[in-house]
Amino acid sequence: MLNQFIAVTGSKLNNGIYLIAEITPEGDGDIKYFYTLEPANGIEDDNMSDETFTGIIYGLAVPKDFIALVGEISKTVNPSAEEGLSFGPTPGTGIVSERFGNYNYTLATDKNGVPATWQDIFRNKLNKFRKMFNEVKI
Repeated sequence: MLNQFIAVTGSKLNNGIYLIAEITPEGDGDIKYFYTLEPANGIEDDNMSDETFTGIIYGLAVPKDFIALVGEISKTVNPSAEEGLSFGPTPGTGIVSERFGNYNYTLATDKNGVPATWQDIFRNKLNKFRKMFNEVKI
């Protein structure tokens, strides 16, 4: 299924989560298909390596609101994306205030006064997805 997330297990080189990016029929009249997979982390260098293996490929039902949250987090972590998440005057940086006379700035901080990470900023939104299942071992 196009745009389906899958988990590959039992492989020496390719265990992980992938997205089915393209499905192409192969051969004449055969019910064979060539699947183009992309790493789910979006890093192009993490493409699969050729290998023959005996393992299991699981189809994953990733909630759409989780995928949307990943996009929101990505825009925060990578402020050069088209739209940074604005949680301060400088989207994507964690800066909540700036001054320009003798320049200084203030970072978003956690409850201990430590600069907030994206994990801190999105903790409440991520909590509903923290159910751990052990059916798929990657």
